[in-house]
Amino acid sequence: MRGIVGGALAVALLAGCTGSTPQPTAPQPARSSHPGTAAPTATSSAHNPASSQSSLSPSMQPTTPAADACSLAPPGRRLPRAIDPESPVLDSAESTPREDSVYPAYGDPSVDVLHYLLDLTWSSPSKRLSGVEHVTLRPTADDTEVALALSSRLRVRDVRLGSRMLPFTHSGDQLRVSLKVKRDKRIQLKIRYSGTPRPVPGPSTRADSERLGLVAEPNGDVWTSQEPYGAFTWYAVNDQPADKALYDIVVRVRGARDSGQVGIANGMLRSCTSGKDGRTTWWQLADPAASYLTALAIGPYAATERTTRRGFPIDLWTRPMDAALLPILVKAPKQLEWLEARLGPYPFASLGIVVTDMDGAMETQTLVTMSSGLPPERAPLVLVHELAHQWYGDLVTPADWRDVWMNEGMALYLQWLYADEFLDEPLDSTLATARAKDAEYRAEAGPPGDYDPTKFALRNVYVSPALMWDALRRKVGDRVFWDVVSAWPRTADGTGTRAELFAFIEKRTGRELSSFFDAWIMGTKTPHA
Repeated sequence: MRGIVGGALAVALLAGCTGSTPQPTAPQPARSSHPGTAAPTATSSAHNPASSQSSLSPSMQPTTPAADACSLAPPGRRLPRAIDPESPVLDSAESTPREDSVYPAYGDPSVDVLHYLLDLTWSSPSKRLSGVEHVTLRPTADDTEVALALSSRLRVRDVRLGSRMLPFTHSGDQLRVSLKVKRDKRIQLKIRYSGTPRPVPGPSTRADSERLGLVAEPNGDVWTSQEPYGAFTWYAVNDQPADKALYDIVVRVRGARDSGQVGIANGMLRSCTSGKDGRTTWWQLADPAASYLTALAIGPYAATERTTRRGFPIDLWTRPMDAALLPILVKAPKQLEWLEARLGPYPFASLGIVVTDMDGAMETQTLVTMSSGLPPERAPLVLVHELAHQWYGDLVTPADWRDVWMNEGMALYLQWLYADEFLDEPLDSTLATARAKDAEYRAEAGPPGDYDPTKFALRNVYVSPALMWDALRRKVGDRVFWDVVSAWPRTADGTGTRAELFAFIEKRTGRELSSFFDAWIMGTKTPHA
């Protein structure tokens, strides 16, 4: 989730560890070539930060010039075609959608989307979006309609099943397609739409929740941020965290050739072409992702490529005005290695970082989104926080928004550990400050596991569970703690609930911890450490 920037949370709360860890022995994942490529399996050894490695090297400057997107893409002018709904490639994307307990108006439990093929055309001068979407889905029950969320700012031209035109209604940000469907019988709808997107307000008092979804800046640049919802502002979607899907995203930028604008999205860059009318890119996300973790950025981007010691590439997408952040972003390989030492190998086939004009930052899957406005001294903490989410939040995603603390607590705790080790911000001081403020945060927005729905992602879902993780570490010891923390994301089947997490921890540690978890997650007061 967006890192906490500024406000009453002291910098000390964004700090952190008492040691560092050997690098994992498992190989880095290779780049995948098609949807459905399996993520690497977890290592069986425990990751124990009590054993040391050398500290991070000094800030590294880029050694290669920034590259145009089309120079990074494989040769050829390929574009994706609609996938066969019965393809076994889609099996990995089968989910168990549900009615969300916090935001039930978003998402439909009767729809399990397996794959989105989005062919998007963005007109930079008019700020107009046109989309041709092939959405492959599995009905979870017999029904007479299929419902997806799509902003009423976008006009639907038609909906088809093969060559058959289907009747539909579109109002109140809901697209309802009249069609008899059978449980588990996969179908593929083709939806054509266009319009001028607008973001929507978020259910929070946070400043960075004022605009959720697709935002077009006055210069025609585009960025997205959509937690807990907002993807429906730019494509038809089952907009809930429990429904993960595979993605192919084609971005055609028109009317901005002289500005160098290009479209960036999640996953691997599969092709890029440049013509007199603009650039076209194709991005492929080969591991299932929740809709809030998808990203689209359009601007005059070029990539600086850095690699980890094992040769795993990280593409840093910046614009000319983002130069001040680049010396910080080039540290990403070292930060990733530091996280791998604790959480196991990075779980996806690609990784990039894109700088936009959003507020804060976001852990968009395989393409971390960072704000151009981040203070340079804060940016390293925000970046390690969002990278940590690739395990806690992206690899394993809460099945319900009431468990967003499962993402934020671990990401913040790792952030504290990182700051303790590399930024001279002692963990003990950070913990003391956090404990002193925790009761205030619980009173402000509720316990982390039962928060006020109008106060999404306030400090209670960050600080309280981060303190819980530290208390658990002290209770079970470093070896057992890091074994649990590294194993859970790869053991969970894409999504998880608090009950599943708690049961996993109890089984792994051999301890009965129900009262411990209940006090930390549901209590109105800070438990004794």
